[in-house]
Amino acid sequence: MYSIAENNKKLHRGDVGLGLAILLFFILAILLIGFIIDLIYRLRRKQYKIAWTNVPFLLLFLIPISYIHCQMGGCCDTFCEWFITLF
Repeated sequence: MYSIAENNKKLHRGDVGLGLAILLFFILAILLIGFIIDLIYRLRRKQYKIAWTNVPFLLLFLIPISYIHCQMGGCCDTFCEWFITLF
């Protein structure tokens, strides 16, 4: 009985961090898809100057998405090893 009461009092900070990482992953993935769609739309309309404004955002969104994917994906290739040691 005592261990059950003590276990209920503990905060599981790792669970909250994992939930935030998953939430961040999905939010950034949706934004990334939106910017890719906008980039394709601008390129088809031949609005190249406006399309170039999407590129920095795409690169910024790819960094945390790739990092979370490498942490959670269980990939063992050299890209993930290099990427994790870089950041």
